[in-house]
Amino acid sequence: MKRCITMLIAMLSLVGLLALNTGCAFGNRSIALTYEPITSSRSSSAETVAVSDFDDVRDDKEIVGEIRNGMGFKTADVLAKDQSAGAWLASALAEELTVAGFVVNKVQDSASSREAILISGSVSEVNFTMSISLKGTVRVSIQVAKHHVPVLNKQYVGEASLINWAATIRSQEAVLREALQDLLKQAVPEIIQAIQE
Repeated sequence: MKRCITMLIAMLSLVGLLALNTGCAFGNRSIALTYEPITSSRSSSAETVAVSDFDDVRDDKEIVGEIRNGMGFKTADVLAKDQSAGAWLASALAEELTVAGFVVNKVQDSASSREAILISGSVSEVNFTMSISLKGTVRVSIQVAKHHVPVLNKQYVGEASLINWAATIRSQEAVLREALQDLLKQAVPEIIQAIQE
């Protein structure tokens, strides 16, 4: 009998320790959607392009991630603060094109553009999952039109993963930033080519 009680106490202690160490984080949190340009592509001319905010076609436009505990159960959502996913993607693309040598005008929507070259798009996924690791995915469709004639219409997917050492907001922001960098590393050279053809 004494052995059963000792085993029960040991099991309850183990379950308690697991619960404390699972990274349980109940309650939603917010992160900033940030970006740092990485392009090495260059335009052969300093053309002016307009980049409109991307349409966000996701069901829940505020959520950009979810937190899971060590047992895989969802404990919290992560929300974007300060800007929408569509504005974040358009701003990142505008930064990359500026670094590549273009003159970029940001517009709220494609109807308000007066430029000969218009880049628009739609966001279908901005998401990361955090448990033992962080895995981020960004999925967009990008359209480029010259004088109202489509020259590029393509879907791009960017992915990134990080080891979740500290479960910080900074690491959550980093995995989405790196996923978007992965996406734009693919998209920017093709956008430049479509513009210059």
